[in-house]
Amino acid sequence: EGPAFCCTSEDIRAAVKRLWDRLHANPGLCLTVDLEGELGGHHCHISLMQVSVGSFKGEPHLTYVLDTHTNGQVVFERVADGLPSMRGLLEDASIPKFLHSCYGDLWSMFMRYDVHTRCLLDSAIADCLIQARNHNRPRGLLQCIQEYLGDDVTLKHKGQLDFERHMFEARPLTLRLFEYAYEDVIFGHSLYIAMLRCVDQLGIRELAFALSQERAPEVKLFADVP
Repeated sequence: EGPAFCCTSEDIRAAVKRLWDRLHANPGLCLTVDLEGELGGHHCHISLMQVSVGSFKGEPHLTYVLDTHTNGQVVFERVADGLPSMRGLLEDASIPKFLHSCYGDLWSMFMRYDVHTRCLLDSAIADCLIQARNHNRPRGLLQCIQEYLGDDVTLKHKGQLDFERHMFEARPLTLRLFEYAYEDVIFGHSLYIAMLRCVDQLGIRELAFALSQERAPEVKLFADVP
């Protein structure tokens, strides 16, 4: 279903429930996450949140762009335990989250909304491990996608935008920016499966997840607290 832009509280909650139901009915599926905005730092702001979940059963992928600029409090709202919420999905240690170069995204969700993301696989870290590359020189998302899914897979707008501050805050959101946003997550399921296969062949799945989790800001902030 989708890609769809969700800006009202009703649409956001409906999208989150569909993601919640799919992920809880299919253990092992990952939630692919990406953010747009002024990310990182103490004055960060999340303008958009892109999320996607695939399927083991041939069902349509669920892909949504959530309007966190105007409705971030609903996207990251706290609800009773067991009820569908994006916060619950992100903080659930049994549901894999798949991001690329995730530190700025994780920091922004932590600083703005106190979200503690668990069970992370960073595709940039996984790629460095698989390719035995220096982890301080990660490859971009498109390079990773083409490495593991084939050179014929392309992202229409990747590398084609001139970035300006606050560019993802303008409403109505332009089609070009909407497409740019969701393109970063639509191949997440396939890339996650391909990378898992590689790290499993190397026997480094646990290492890949552990190094990815170290990107979480609370690990850095509270590492020395007993």
